[in-house]
Amino acid sequence: MPKQSTNLFKKIVRRLLLAAVLVLIVWANVIRFNDNLYANYEKIVDYGRVREVAEVVNPVMAAIFYDDKVTVRKNISTYYNHFDNYKKQNVKIVVVPKKITPDSQLIVKKLYAEIYRYNKVEKIALVADETGDISAHIALLEKVMHIDKIKKIVLNDNDLSAEKTIDEYLNNKHNVVVMLADLSKGFNSDNTDFLLEEAVYFAQKYFYHLEVFDVVDTQIAHAVEKDYFSLLSLTNNKDEPVAMKQKRNLALFTQHYETELLRYFKMNLHSSEDIIWPEKTARNFRMFDRGWLYVRLYDEEFKEIFDRKIINYDKGVIVSLINIARKAAVKIGAKRIKYIRINLLTDIEKINKAKDTMLISYLDQDDGVYVEYKEYKALLIADERPDDPAELTAAVRKKAGIPSEVPDEEINFYKFKSVEINDEN
Repeated sequence: MPKQSTNLFKKIVRRLLLAAVLVLIVWANVIRFNDNLYANYEKIVDYGRVREVAEVVNPVMAAIFYDDKVTVRKNISTYYNHFDNYKKQNVKIVVVPKKITPDSQLIVKKLYAEIYRYNKVEKIALVADETGDISAHIALLEKVMHIDKIKKIVLNDNDLSAEKTIDEYLNNKHNVVVMLADLSKGFNSDNTDFLLEEAVYFAQKYFYHLEVFDVVDTQIAHAVEKDYFSLLSLTNNKDEPVAMKQKRNLALFTQHYETELLRYFKMNLHSSEDIIWPEKTARNFRMFDRGWLYVRLYDEEFKEIFDRKIINYDKGVIVSLINIARKAAVKIGAKRIKYIRINLLTDIEKINKAKDTMLISYLDQDDGVYVEYKEYKALLIADERPDDPAELTAAVRKKAGIPSEVPDEEINFYKFKSVEINDEN
């Protein structure tokens, strides 16, 4: 065979082999995509960064400052915290976004409605620096709060004379001060909104309590109560702690897939037949992202009858959840399940616990605790922490079954945050 023909033949063979390899790669990925037990590369804590449709989500933040001096009080529902359902009354200061957008209007309108429902409000002072949608806010207040006695107060860092008028309103039991400010800038940033600083000034002056709502999505918004400065810095900025970013991503993931996750969990919990797997599609494939889980089931008396944690990234969330459901069905038997709680967890962060220092001092209010000692492991999510902070270490040690003679210094302590999916049936 001539040398030219030989080279051409080799060239064709190489191209055919390359084409075959490409076909095999495509075929393998198709098989892997359609394999219900195959976990995606992504983790659910990264969902907000790599979700299907890229979009910029600007936080819509609102806050209330309320007087909590009375012992017996009615409630103002935060309505979007679907489990804890925190409620407050005696609202004195409301901080809402300056601009009325479709997103902000939704949350502001609901917040006004809840304040009207649980508070007797006679007069409102609307405090602004004339850069917000003042007329739109007044219209919303008149419509939702059914109040026509709304006083517009202009306040800026060059003229603080109106502070006296604000004091007069706050000293009247049935008055509320509404401030138009941008909470999304945070309180510790260089460009903190002046009116946000004023709101905190008056809140500290009158010892008001604070509740902030980060409304990326009204279904997942969650109220967090902490000191003013640290809480107001929890915004979508580069300085936000990784755990908070991951919690936000978990909340977005939950909002997107909560219904499907619960549906397949319950179908497998109550089925005596073969495992029921969802078909992986372009619409639901992110349910197969890897993640950590903590599942608890309760009977009709709300007594816990089953709990299981998945602390690894080997399987997709939906796969782990279905496996837990099948194991729960076997263990529980004929017991009637009244309540399901599924927690999706952020990554754990090691706590360098100093000797004779309480574990609670390393935690935020929404932090859970995870411990490891040899084969002993256990976790407590935030709402499982004992009321007495001094009992936290003992409680998590007891749950893990760690022998009493083992000193705390030999135990690995971690913290994490979580987002909950729950169902009462």
